[in-house]
Amino acid sequence: MTEADREAYLNHRLALLDADERCDDLLSYFLEKHNQEPKEEGWYTRIAKQYETCGRTKDADEWFVKRTVDFPTSVRAYLALAIRKLERLYPEPDSGVQYNANLSEEERLALANEAIALLDKATMIDHKFIEAYIYRSIAYTQRQLARRYGDDPTQNTAHENLNMILAREDGLSAWRQQKAICDIKVEPECPTDKVPEGPCCMLAPRPISSKRKRPTPSARRRSKRRSDCSRAAPNRSRSRARARRARGRGAVAAAPASGAGVRGE
Repeated sequence: MTEADREAYLNHRLALLDADERCDDLLSYFLEKHNQEPKEEGWYTRIAKQYETCGRTKDADEWFVKRTVDFPTSVRAYLALAIRKLERLYPEPDSGVQYNANLSEEERLALANEAIALLDKATMIDHKFIEAYIYRSIAYTQRQLARRYGDDPTQNTAHENLNMILAREDGLSAWRQQKAICDIKVEPECPTDKVPEGPCCMLAPRPISSKRKRPTPSARRRSKRRSDCSRAAPNRSRSRARARRARGRGAVAAAPASGAGVRGE
């Protein structure tokens, strides 16, 4: 039997086992292959997915994590685990929302933060790993959706107003991931007033940050002068009032008493 024939036989056997939903036999096969080739990263993913197929979610999670431990410099190991966490945040079909409404806001925030941390590790290894930026943009968007606040800041609690600020920052961070992809591809932004002549970056307008722009030194000096003038204005007004009263008293003292001129004559 040639190597090609053996490979075909094994693939046929795996197809039969999969069709019969014989999870244990398939797992035994994949685990055996992993023991024979412990440095082959692909077996980790295959084993994890087979555990998932068999309904053993916890075991599947462990193998996704195990891959990042055994291959700490693999960007795809971190990406796979991050995607695994993000999948839990995706909405159910026809739910009408952009997130998994079955999870609490705290659970959604935690999953988004874990995914972002994993993707940060991937880009620390390879800062041009585009897929990490794609999924990190999704993670920031999901984190933004997990922050609850009202539209009227005057009616919000302090925590809700803080969430409003943090949600804006998350939106800006998601945009930055898309901008980073364009920079990696060295693509200019697509023009808005004409048809692009070549490849370009379809980038949405930059969101407004919640951070206020720091005033320039000259603006700070103008503001200080206005403040000084405002404080000095009441003092000047009081001084003018005292001067008017003093003049009035002097004029009264200099004028003759009523009828004095007639008696003198």
